Amino acid sequence: MKLFDLHCDTLYECVVQGQELYANTLHLDLVRGHRYAPWAQVFAVWTPDTLRGEAAWAACLRVLRFAREQEERFPDSFSVIRDLAGLDAAFEKGACAGILGLESGAPLNGSLEYLDRCAAEGVRVVTLTWNGENELGGGSGCDPEAGLTSFGREAVRRMEKRGIVPDVSHLNRRGFWDTAEQAEGPFIASHSVFSSVHPHPRNLGDEQFREIVRRGGLVGLNLCRDQLGTPVGESTFDCLRRHLEHGWELGGENTLAIGCDLDGTQLPPEWGGISVMEALYRYLLSKNYEESLLERLFFGNSYDFFRIALTRGAPIE
Repeated sequence: MKLFDLHCDTLYECVVQGQELYANTLHLDLVRGHRYAPWAQVFAVWTPDTLRGEAAWAACLRVLRFAREQEERFPDSFSVIRDLAGLDAAFEKGACAGILGLESGAPLNGSLEYLDRCAAEGVRVVTLTWNGENELGGGSGCDPEAGLTSFGREAVRRMEKRGIVPDVSHLNRRGFWDTAEQAEGPFIASHSVFSSVHPHPRNLGDEQFREIVRRGGLVGLNLCRDQLGTPVGESTFDCLRRHLEHGWELGGENTLAIGCDLDGTQLPPEWGGISVMEALYRYLLSKNYEESLLERLFFGNSYDFFRIALTRGAPIE
């Protein structure tokens, strides 16, 4: 089957735990992932809310450089994607098409210069905050009305010029609408589900989702039990299905995607990390959803979005 997943924390965990991307004990590695063809994966570089300034940048840069090292070590299995030609080339040779992102804009250090440096390192997605506050604005754990800072608004505009996709997962409510006000094009929520199905500070409201639909963005459904609202003893797949159907009811057939949050949330060990995507696909197919709809969910919507997103932005000199 085809897979395009919008969010994992695997590169960060590889660096912290001293493991390789090719084969490891984490949720995701190239060996398990290559059962999917084609396979594209957004690798987010998480920055804890305790890191700021040069320390945040140094930690981020270490993970970004690790991605390049893994590409050099395993060139037939992993490609870091900078543009559309790179995406197509990775699919042609059967490699994982790795798109680099940040999870928290803290490494930007309150400076557009650092945003340009990220672009030069190949970053194509930036989740503006994590749960706390940084120089761009407030996350889901902050005052919901404390939106983007002046730098945050400026950064969103610069991201679009540099071909970087703004990601509103983890933003608070005001920050979301500030992003919508500043962004001229589409943006994404890489790993989010619905507050109407289960109330959680990280979940999207219906109007927020409709705004992403209107702009032609993406919402990646994640596997976090707390956000899904999975009761003890109930199948996570059943709960995820409720969120999925709610999104479809709101007109999200071309918006909903997969954003598992592998290596960023707890999963049952028996799922085998990324291997569980096959089981999830079979489960949804057993509920009599059209295969064409599931193909859009697991691959097509994200592929169509990034085929355009990877052509945007001025080159970095």
